[in-house]
Amino acid sequence: MKKNRKGLYETQVTINGKRKVFSAKTQIELKRKIAAYTETAEKGMLFRDVVEQWLSEELPTYRPGTQKTYAPAAERAITHFGEYRITDITPGMINAYVHTLGRSFASGTVSNSLSIISIIFRWAIFNNLAKTNPADQVDVPAGLRKSKRPAATPEQVAIIKSNTTDFGLVANLLLYTGLRLGEACALTYADIDRNTKTIRVNKQVIWEGNRPKLQTTK
Repeated sequence: MKKNRKGLYETQVTINGKRKVFSAKTQIELKRKIAAYTETAEKGMLFRDVVEQWLSEELPTYRPGTQKTYAPAAERAITHFGEYRITDITPGMINAYVHTLGRSFASGTVSNSLSIISIIFRWAIFNNLAKTNPADQVDVPAGLRKSKRPAATPEQVAIIKSNTTDFGLVANLLLYTGLRLGEACALTYADIDRNTKTIRVNKQVIWEGNRPKLQTTK
């Protein structure tokens, strides 16, 4: 233990084959830092800290729409598992968690929540923060309610057909083709083959804030 040029106490410690440099204003603070790091290295990081790292480093690499879907599921997982060390979380704990979610959420939300936990664990494994993925052994509970978006009624379809001036071309395009709004907005004349009466869909418009951006479809 010695002082560096900045006047801080500094030392190097090798833990689990990894060399780490620590520095602090006092020797006591330096020892506390080493002890905390050693405990984390031996027992694993808190799940909360792992997810926060995933949210800041990995989630931004996903598409904006995907980020909006994944972020709430990750926050729910933090609320439930946040104070556990990631190495202490078992398949049984995750199974109990998804069953608890099933009391409040539909099947799709529960499935998404389980998928996000699995994605986080896989990321943690690749970053040497975990050794196994307990979520791989868990299934979505059977019999959960499913939320469905009802189709337009014949009366609603009739209203749209009889008000083409009010609704415009886009509404009719969506109605008759089943395209998503982003896919319809990305269409060009080159995508429409009037001879074969087909439309080629290979891109979509997404919005990052108020700015439209063109990208490929899923």
